[in-house]
Amino acid sequence: ELVLADGSRISAGDPIVTKRNDRRLGITATDWVKNGDRWTVDTVHPTGDMTAIHRDTGRHVVLPATYVAEHIDLGYATTIHMAQGSTADTCHTVITGAEVSREQVSIDTYSGLGSEAVGPGAFAPAP
Repeated sequence: ELVLADGSRISAGDPIVTKRNDRRLGITATDWVKNGDRWTVDTVHPTGDMTAIHRDTGRHVVLPATYVAEHIDLGYATTIHMAQGSTADTCHTVITGAEVSREQVSIDTYSGLGSEAVGPGAFAPAP
């Protein structure tokens, strides 16, 4: 288990999101770790390094402790902007006010394969 600067705890199996482009962290000869990439933690090393598996490609990368400490977030929840282009089994949206446009809600509701729940200010699971 690893504790991030914000107090979040990360272990093997947790979803994470990388928050900074880094061409030095190659995934293939032509691809690298990018802002918004989604991963699953494979191994947390005693040094603070982390081995992660890319959720789209299945490729592995070792993220150095310095990158993990500053540029990793847990991937259980995300903003509408970060979720654009991704697909999930279910999608739950909490709308808190005028800051959300109908275009944003449209992006969010089309991200769920099975069920979508959109509600004002509070979350209630879909039946």
